[in-house]
Amino acid sequence: MKETEMRNLLGGTFHQIAYVTADFDAGLAALRAGHGIERFLELRDIRFPVDRAGAEAHCHIALGRTGGLEIELIQPLGGAADLYREPLDRPGPLHFHHVAQRVDTLAELEALHRTARERGFAIPIDSESNGMTYFYADARATLGHHVEYIYGSPDYWAAVGAMIPEN
Repeated sequence: MKETEMRNLLGGTFHQIAYVTADFDAGLAALRAGHGIERFLELRDIRFPVDRAGAEAHCHIALGRTGGLEIELIQPLGGAADLYREPLDRPGPLHFHHVAQRVDTLAELEALHRTARERGFAIPIDSESNGMTYFYADARATLGHHVEYIYGSPDYWAAVGAMIPEN
């Protein structure tokens, strides 16, 4: 299948599983004590774009790798971070939020974006930042969660990969 004809919305390479938390330190403690993921790149008080008009989310984010899988923890703090607040009304330090699919080309990402829109999926985040282009498809009605699609150049992935600790 040509890149420009991406029809499988779970295409790409499974890259990440993400959790949200209302308490960043408690979320990190739960991942460390309960799941043995000890080391994280902690990015506290960061802002990142969520759309192409300049809206930004303000969050704490932690990234760790285990067995080739990236684990992300997000605590929404302010700004355009409503997408990350929705699961936080339930008890507990960790709440599953989304999976991320990594794609190899910008054309592949654009084709997935078109397919998601054609199929009626809302796109609550659609932006680019620091060398990556990404969007979220709201698949909660069918999968129970969001799916993030990410494109970054090989240089981007090499630089980011060098910063995220392996557990």
